[in-house]
Amino acid sequence: MRIHRRLATIAFILQLSACVSVQQTVRADAAPVPTAGYVAGSFTTDKGSAFGFGLVNTETGEDYVMPFGQERNMPSVRDNELGMIQLPPGNYKIAYWVTYATLTKQREVKKAIDNPVFGAPFTVAPGAVVFLGSFSTRTDFFPYRRAEWSFRANRISRREAKDMFAKTYPRFADLPFSCRLCLP
Repeated sequence: MRIHRRLATIAFILQLSACVSVQQTVRADAAPVPTAGYVAGSFTTDKGSAFGFGLVNTETGEDYVMPFGQERNMPSVRDNELGMIQLPPGNYKIAYWVTYATLTKQREVKKAIDNPVFGAPFTVAPGAVVFLGSFSTRTDFFPYRRAEWSFRANRISRREAKDMFAKTYPRFADLPFSCRLCLP
C-alpha cells in the first residue's frame, strides 16, 4: 500500500512539472503600481491551445509566462485582444514560447526563441509599459492526434499600439510607453 502511495506522489510531482505557471493578467480597470513594471501585447488566437511567451529576467533568471491575451479556462478565438502582466523592474528577454491546455495548464510545446532581434534583451522600468507588439497564433491539427503550433508578429505602428493600449487600459495611458516590434 505504501509503495502505491509513493508512486502516486511521484506521478503527481511529475505531472506538476509539465504544467505551465502563467502570470495573472492585469485587469482593464486596475490602477498602476508605481514600483512595478508592465509588459503588454496584442494577440490574435485561433482555436485550440493557449499560447504564452516565456519572459526571463536576465539578472536573476526568474521565469514568467505571459499569456497571449486575457487568461481563460476554456479555449476561445480572439482578435487583437490586449493582455498585460505586471513584473518586477529589471532586464528581460523573450526566451521561449509555449503552448498549454487552457483548463489544466498542461504544457504541450515549449520552443526556444532563436531570433536575435525578437529575443534581444529589454528593460522593464518601474511605472512604465513595454509593449511587445502584435502577434497571431496558428494551430494545425493532423490525423493521429498530432498538432503543430506557430505564431507570427504582425505589422503595427507605435501610434496604433499606443491608442489600442490606452483604450483597453485607460488608467495606464499616461505611463511611459515603449514598443519593441512596432513600426515608427
